[in-house]
Amino acid sequence: MADASTAAQHAGNAPAAPAAPAAPAAQARGLSIVLEPIAHPELGEIVIVDALFAVGRNEAPFAEYPPALSGELSRRHARLFLEGGGAYIADLGSKNGTSVNGVDIRQKTCELKEGDIVALGPALSYRVRLRRSAQAAQGASLASLTLTPESSEGGLRPIVITAFPFLVGKAESAFAQYRELHPRQVDYLSRRHAHIFLKGDAPYVEDLGSTNGTLVNGKRLDEQARRLEDGDTVAFGGLYFVYVASLQRAAAPAPAPAPPADPTLTVLARAPADAAALPASAASPSSAASPSATAAPPPAVDADRTTFVAAAESFLNIFCAPPAAAVADDSGADAAAPGPAAAAKSGDARRSRSRAALFLSGMAGALRDDQPKKPGRLLAAGALAVALAVAAFALMLSRGGGETEIRALLADGKPAQAASMAAQYLEAHPESEPVRTLQTEAALKARLPGWLAQLKARDFAGAEATLAALPAAPANADLAALAGELGWVGRVEKFMAPRAAADTPIKLYADEDEMHALLNWWNTDTSAHQRMLARIASLVPDFRDTYAGTLSHLRRLQGDDAVYLAAIERLKAAIAAELKAGRLDAIEPLLAENVEKYPRLAGLEPLRRDLALYREIDGAARRRQLGPLAALLAQARFATPPFQAAYTALAGSGALPPPALLEKYAPVAAAWQAGQAPQALARLQPLAASGPWSAEAAAELARKKAVADTFASLQKSRAAPGQNERLLAFYGTLDPLDDAWFIRAAEGDLKLDRAAAQKEAREQIDRAESLWRQYRDGGGIESRQRLETVVSERFRGQARLLAGAQQAVRQGMKMAAQLRTDVPPKWAALQQEIQAEAGLQRRLLQESRGAIDPALARTKQALLGGTDDGNAARTETAR
Repeated sequence: MADASTAAQHAGNAPAAPAAPAAPAAQARGLSIVLEPIAHPELGEIVIVDALFAVGRNEAPFAEYPPALSGELSRRHARLFLEGGGAYIADLGSKNGTSVNGVDIRQKTCELKEGDIVALGPALSYRVRLRRSAQAAQGASLASLTLTPESSEGGLRPIVITAFPFLVGKAESAFAQYRELHPRQVDYLSRRHAHIFLKGDAPYVEDLGSTNGTLVNGKRLDEQARRLEDGDTVAFGGLYFVYVASLQRAAAPAPAPAPPADPTLTVLARAPADAAALPASAASPSSAASPSATAAPPPAVDADRTTFVAAAESFLNIFCAPPAAAVADDSGADAAAPGPAAAAKSGDARRSRSRAALFLSGMAGALRDDQPKKPGRLLAAGALAVALAVAAFALMLSRGGGETEIRALLADGKPAQAASMAAQYLEAHPESEPVRTLQTEAALKARLPGWLAQLKARDFAGAEATLAALPAAPANADLAALAGELGWVGRVEKFMAPRAAADTPIKLYADEDEMHALLNWWNTDTSAHQRMLARIASLVPDFRDTYAGTLSHLRRLQGDDAVYLAAIERLKAAIAAELKAGRLDAIEPLLAENVEKYPRLAGLEPLRRDLALYREIDGAARRRQLGPLAALLAQARFATPPFQAAYTALAGSGALPPPALLEKYAPVAAAWQAGQAPQALARLQPLAASGPWSAEAAAELARKKAVADTFASLQKSRAAPGQNERLLAFYGTLDPLDDAWFIRAAEGDLKLDRAAAQKEAREQIDRAESLWRQYRDGGGIESRQRLETVVSERFRGQARLLAGAQQAVRQGMKMAAQLRTDVPPKWAALQQEIQAEAGLQRRLLQESRGAIDPALARTKQALLGGTDDGNAARTETAR
């Protein structure tokens, strides 16, 4: 998960206006989580009202459970928390896993909804109930928590925390500010080392599985959080970051905070112009007293030497760290924490010096160390060292003019001129790393304000052009890498711009690829991305708000990844499996089930259109109908990947006419659809005589002759009684695509009574609805009837109803399509229900072939109708 704390917590040592800690929005509205046990109701429900609740075998109430139940939990199994008006659960890499509604969320975070089923390992499962009260929760009386360095040596500053939770980690500004002076000590911290949170009205500290641990009063924390009291000594990662805790209480409850506009937004702490405005309770951390000292009003602190943290970290950031990224980031902290001697030595302050001064002082030290040992060589070595130092210093001075002028331009607020001068200087001195670093800073300060304005105006093309104008590698590989980070931010903003609402649909085969790409980019090296983006924010402070907003978008994407993207991948795999098995009737129920389960899933209409077209092509191919099949193939355009792949496979299987035959058949189709029946029949005769698909061509020749003869007969009997009935019967034999000319002629030339035809279509639908109702009232077809060793009368009767309903609804929908009338949604829904049931029964019979005779299973499938075996079903229906 994104680590927003580098930007979200107060950067540097400028004080930010502290405030009384605001209760989470969820608590402010009285939100609580109730876990109702399912598998073991005797355990009783768990009511969670605190912002954070720990799940583990040694945590309450799980420690009181029988060992057979609690033993399946890990020590640090999961955490439930309230944030931004919502409830969440985060698995902490537990051995036996955590699932929500059957979806494994191991090492992930998931938002909880009313009625969700949460499984903690294999033995414990709960139903989630969310309770809200209209009364706002009372504000906490804890005004701030001050962490005062135990030792005045080493340059540590006090930390005043006024908003919780507070994250401890090497990338957090409260600790990262010491990297230049004490890089090794900072590396003893893990990226997510520990966090301090409020439980009730008391602060607690919990280690987050860090490499070098967290100690309270000299005792290392294991899996459980520890309450902090006045005077407690807290050590993070070794003997350098050691603090004494003191609590400052507010005189009166703080007012309830206003609900945030966006519950996922990361709030950036900003420094006030006047540090004197700080309240005494927040600006007065306790002195570095011993752990046994009693709490007393803390003395005033120097605001310029104190780190104020007035922006709360997000539990989502704390618990959503990708495990691989966390391990990679902690690789520098694998060594054991330093002992007392090493800590004292590393506590000496290191001064920032120029390269020349470093060189000279290093040589002087070498000379001092060598003096007692080698007096004979000392003078020569010293003279050589001084000469080299003078030469190096002179060389640096000769090159420093450009660097000095560039720094001056940056100081004067002229970054564009500084960037231009740096580029010119680097052309002559491409090896100058200091100037290249200055070029990076100047280019970002010159370009980013305009880029940020373009993002805000949603001019994403302009923003991309702005980044493209930055110097690229190899001229400045560092700047090119930062530009790549900004390019990713721009892609996130572009993707999320039309998706501001939390319930924005996720379109299948449209959104998931970009979502995967954005998340994969971030997860590839999360710690490196965080460092570079934090560096950009330190150079251009206006970038912090955009960075924080991007991290908020990232949290949403990661939440969708855990739920919707996982569901989409399962749906894609299921569609591909059903297509491969030829179970087309199973796809529509699969889509309906997923839409019901995942209401934000959208973009299914192209899939349904492809399903309908593929079903027609597959059916015509199985019936070997050359004319209708050629008409379908002429307009076959599939929009979704599974049907594109299935169509390619179908063509490669030989089930479709070869391209050479379709090319010869094209003049036949053109003449037939132009109403030139004699020409079409004449051109079709050679194809029916010999060659591939000659038998199918002969059948098509016979069909076309029958259509032409019937049409000629109808033309001769225009005034005869029953003409409209004969026209309707003729209409029912026509193919909507291949016989389009005869459909138009029947309506125009033969004066088809459209009202009567529409009435016939409605009657067919009514008949289908009646048969379908009888089928359902009869209980459908049960498993014992499918597994009978004979075709019972019960099975025969129900199959006759289902087959009749299929035939009637198909005929009614076909006539409606031929008449080009709008199909009522009720008709389409009826057809989907009937087709879904018929497809289910056929699939179940197919799967039961191992239990009954395969020939019997085929007979029963034929009785169901709707497939190539429909002739048997129609024969049975006629009986």
